[in-house]
Amino acid sequence: MVKLPEIEDPTLRAIDSIMESNQETRTRPYLGASAIGDSCERKLWLNFRWVKNGFIDAAGLRRINDGHRGEHIIAMLLKTVPSVDLSTEKEPGVQHSFESIGGHFRGNCDGLLTGLLQDPETLYVWECKISNEAKYKKLVSLKSLRGDVDALKNWDYVYYAQAQVYMHFFEAKKHYLTVGSPGVRDIVSIVTHYDAEEAEKFIEKARRIIFMPRPAARISSDPAWHECKYCTFHGLCHEDELPRQKSCRTCLHSSPLKTGGWKCEFHKKELDIQDQLKGCEHHLFVPDIIPGEQVNSNENWVEYRMRDGKTWINSTT
Repeated sequence: MVKLPEIEDPTLRAIDSIMESNQETRTRPYLGASAIGDSCERKLWLNFRWVKNGFIDAAGLRRINDGHRGEHIIAMLLKTVPSVDLSTEKEPGVQHSFESIGGHFRGNCDGLLTGLLQDPETLYVWECKISNEAKYKKLVSLKSLRGDVDALKNWDYVYYAQAQVYMHFFEAKKHYLTVGSPGVRDIVSIVTHYDAEEAEKFIEKARRIIFMPRPAARISSDPAWHECKYCTFHGLCHEDELPRQKSCRTCLHSSPLKTGGWKCEFHKKELDIQDQLKGCEHHLFVPDIIPGEQVNSNENWVEYRMRDGKTWINSTT
C-alpha cells in the first residue's frame, strides 16, 4: 500500500508550539477598561483575582500579532494627512493611560488625536481594531444603515464600554475608532460621542467587581452557552476543576483596599505585588471558587463536599 502523505506540516506545528510555549504569562494587577463591558461579571472577578492563568492558542496569538501590525499601519496612514496630529505615547515607550479606584482600574488607549478633516478642532480618543471579514462587514453594514449613531454599541459592546471609559478619563467628547479587515485591505471608521451616564455606569461596575468579596453568579447554568463554552474559566464554573494558582488574591484572608493596594487580615499587613504573587503558608481559597459545598472549617482548613460526593479539604498544612 502506498503511504499517504502527512496532512500536517511538522515545521508549522513546531512554530505553533513555540509560540504557545513562549507566550507572555505576566499577571495583570488591575481590572482593565478594555474588558469592563464584558457581560460576565464573574469572569471579570476571576481574572482580577488571578484565579487562573489564561492560555491563548497559536491561532489566537497570530490574530493578536495581526492586530498590532494593523494598528501600526493605520497609525502611519493617519499621520500622512498633514492636519492630523496623532499622539500614541505620552512619552517614549509609554502609552496614554489612566488609573482610578485606587489604581485597581486602569486603561491604556491607542492614541489621542486632533485634526480630522471632518472635525479639525475636536480632541478624539483614537482606538484601532483589526477584525475578521465577517465582523468587519457587519460594522460596514451597521454604519451604512444607521450612520455612526449607536453603531459601535450595536457592533461590539465591549469596545463601546472601553470607548466611553476612555473618553471619560482622557476628557475627550468623541471617540474615533478605525477598524481594518485582515491585512488592512480595507478600513472603516466610526465616531462615538461621550455619554457621561454610560461612562459612570461602567466605572461603577468596575468598582463593584473590584470590591466584591466573592465572585458573581455564573452568567448561565448551561455549560454549552456561547459565552461559557470557550471561556478560560469553563472548567471552574461548569466542571470540577480546582483553582491552580495560589496567591493572596485567591485567599480568603486578603482583600483590595479602597486607597489602593491589598491587605492581608491574617498577617495584618499591606501587600505589594510580589507579596500577592507569592502568597504564604496560611493561604486558603475563597470558598466560592471551589466547586463544592463548604461543610466545616477552622482557621487552618476548610472542608468541602464536592459535586461527586467526595470530601476535599483545603488545608494550610
